[in-house]
Amino acid sequence: MSLNLSTQLAPQFTRSVRHRGEEYYWRDQVRIERTSETQLRARVRGSQTYDVELNFRDGMLSVWCDCPYFVDNGVPCKHLWATILAAEAQGNADTESSKAVRLLRGRYRLGLSGTPVENHLGELWSLFEFLNPGMLGAASVFKVAGGTWRNPTEDTRRLLAQALRPFILRRTKQQVAQELPPKSEQTIYCEMETAQRKLYDELRQHYRESLLKRIETDGLTKSKIQVLEALLRLRQAACHPALLDPKRIGAPSAKLEALLAQLREVLDEGHKALVFSQFTSLLKIVGERLNESGVVYEYLDGATRDRQARVERFQTDPSCRIFLISLKAGGVGAEPYRRRVCIHPRSLVEPGRGSAGGGSHAPHRTTAFGLRVSADRP
Repeated sequence: MSLNLSTQLAPQFTRSVRHRGEEYYWRDQVRIERTSETQLRARVRGSQTYDVELNFRDGMLSVWCDCPYFVDNGVPCKHLWATILAAEAQGNADTESSKAVRLLRGRYRLGLSGTPVENHLGELWSLFEFLNPGMLGAASVFKVAGGTWRNPTEDTRRLLAQALRPFILRRTKQQVAQELPPKSEQTIYCEMETAQRKLYDELRQHYRESLLKRIETDGLTKSKIQVLEALLRLRQAACHPALLDPKRIGAPSAKLEALLAQLREVLDEGHKALVFSQFTSLLKIVGERLNESGVVYEYLDGATRDRQARVERFQTDPSCRIFLISLKAGGVGAEPYRRRVCIHPRSLVEPGRGSAGGGSHAPHRTTAFGLRVSADRP
């Protein structure tokens, strides 16, 4: 993760937003939840707690915060700036920690890691540089030999697997936790009704024209925030028009109706279900529809204070069989939720994501909803 993000992104933030974000950072109100070469997740605590995510892929930075300022306006907020400052600080600290660990002396060395090669080969190199210094050569040589940290060639993968196999004791989920149930995945595609399709197409055409002009004038580098805003608005339109304008709460939404039909099926079968979404406003719309139907449910997002009480109620109350969860808030510690079904009303342009874990001994399924925009592109 780049350690000079603040310098590169400062022009995208107003001075007042940067100032308030710095206050959050210096008051130690940012907690890094998860970090890797391409992703960082954090929670920023103020009058309320919000989840922030930074993603680095293919030379592009995408950002997300579930605070109303970002969700409603699509512009950089103080929580993002505070997280960027914390990310830089942690990056520097991690570098120094790695150096210090390698200076430790002992008769034996042991490294424990749940996913040593899940993120990128740089993490694997770091582990072995501690366990057996020099075994994999210098970091720069290892990077070149692998093509890239994240996408090594097939020959490189095979060579590394043969070289490292004697040093790795690997146990899979099936070997250590056979009681965990198998998972099935289902994707349901929804056809937009005329009104929603018209809104989506108009929005897409508007952003296509405005972004092409801006990129031609200012270049892609200086237009990244605007590109992200366009993607955000299209995601919202794909989920429900009310995410763009609360006055459209009564507008048709193909995804919402398909989700409610799926939930009715889940309830009729006597199961419990988790419903994830990155948009808390969408979860609240779902909650209103469940209230109208008299369905008992629980709710969890980044602002929830009594998280454990919500989880325990869902686990122990037989009448509470639906749990609406913010994707960012539920991304940490989701294993305790006992359920058979996990549903994610996905945004149109997002990649697929499954859900693993579960406390039930019966098979469970993961369902994702997508919209068909054209005949050849879901």
